[in-house]
Parts: sequence; structure tokens; C-alpha cells
Amino acid sequence: MIINSVPAYTDPMLVDRVDGNLFEFYAYAAAAAGKPCARRVGFSFVSLRPSPWANTVFDLDFPEGEGLPPVLAQGIHDGSIPNKVRTGPTSRPLDVERRLTDALFVLDDVTWGMTLELSSRRRVQPPPELSLKPLEDDADFLAFTGIVSTELIPAGIEAWPAFAGVLAAMGPDRAFGLLGRVGDKAACTAFAFIDGEGVGGIYFVATDATMRRRGFAGGHHERDPGRTGAARRGMLRAPRIGDRKAGLRGSGFQG
Repeated sequence: MIINSVPAYTDPMLVDRVDGNLFEFYAYAAAAAGKPCARRVGFSFVSLRPSPWANTVFDLDFPEGEGLPPVLAQGIHDGSIPNKVRTGPTSRPLDVERRLTDALFVLDDVTWGMTLELSSRRRVQPPPELSLKPLEDDADFLAFTGIVSTELIPAGIEAWPAFAGVLAAMGPDRAFGLLGRVGDKAACTAFAFIDGEGVGGIYFVATDATMRRRGFAGGHHERDPGRTGAARRGMLRAPRIGDRKAGLRGSGFQG
């Protein structure tokens, strides 16, 4: 079980898009990979195995006073539905996390949100040694997924090509990634998805362990979702933001 958390003072629309942007991202990725999102009464899920990403139950909405939908519980037990459930501000009922815990789910992580009005964005120049470029070829996608799989999503090297394939299948009009390099070494990553409400969600912000504390987190956003003109607001989602907040706030993110 993964719980999303956002600051209490965040714009209510952005709080809603914490879930909405991610859910659209899941559905978009699943459609691009030829494995459409499955929608059931009370929940939805995607399964993009063998990719280590986007094997998740989400969009929980079942009545007060009832337990988990039986079809969800049965599907998890027989392996037809992923056993990771993502909750967030729009999950219902309001005590859904307690109900999941009662059903023997274990809290896996808490994902924090930071938001950005693109009109008020403060441009931050990347460190001079950092070269940022869009993902273009197989080598770029593999280098990108290697960092993300090592730093954010535990996955063996054998799963990286499948993960890279999912990302590469998505069209660049709404989903695109950046890879930062120092010389020939891949150093950092970021990926954006623009939803139907004009919010650009930023995902997979990661820095190679040997390249940390060099100001690369803020440098990711020198090129942001607004570069297409389609996004009006930005939202960053990341686990364990920790000391990266300082660099991200330098770009204008709040949270």
C-alpha cells in the first residue's frame, strides 16, 4: 500500500490532480503498451508486467461500512490483480488506509507532493557540467530506467528493457522524459505527463547515488512540462524527497 500526501494549503484542484494526473498517466501508459486499464466497481488497476512500474490498484471508491470489494480481494489472492494499492486524497471511504491495514496490507511508502504555478516559475540554470536532453533512443531509455530502477523502483537489470519499452511507447505530445549526463555518464532523470486538466505531473525524479548533492534536482526543471505550452501548472510526486526539497523550491515548487 502506498499513501500519497500533499500540503494542507495546496490548491484544492491540485490536491484532486494528485490522484487524477497519476491515474491518467497509468491509463495512458497501459493503452500505449497495449494493455488497457481495467476498471471494476470500486477500483481500477493496470498490470504492465514484466515492467516493474505500473502494476497497481488505484481509484478506490467503495461504500462506507463495507470491506474491500470481494473481486479485489479474490483477484489479489489468485494473482490476477496486482497486490500493490495506491491511495490518495480522492480515495473513498475516508478510512480506506485503515481498512487496507485491517486486511493485512502493509504500508510500503508515502509519496509527497509539491506544486508549481508555471507562470510564477523561477528558472534555475542547471550546473554547467550537467547536459539535459530528451529521451530519444534505446540507449537513452535504458540509461533512464537503470537510474530509476536503482534509486526509486527496486528492479533487477533484467526488468529494465520492459520498463523502457513502456516509457518509449508513450507519445511525446503528453509524456516525455529528460536524461541528464555529466560527460558520458548518465546522472539524473525526470519524466512528465500532461493530463486533460492542463496539469503537468513530474515523475521519476532520481539522481545516481554517485552524483548527489550537486544541484541536479533543481536543474531537472530547467526544461519542464510547460515547454509544450499545454501545461499550466506543475506537480511533482516523489518518495523520500528529503534534502531534495531545497533544490526543488529553488525552482518555485511549494510543499
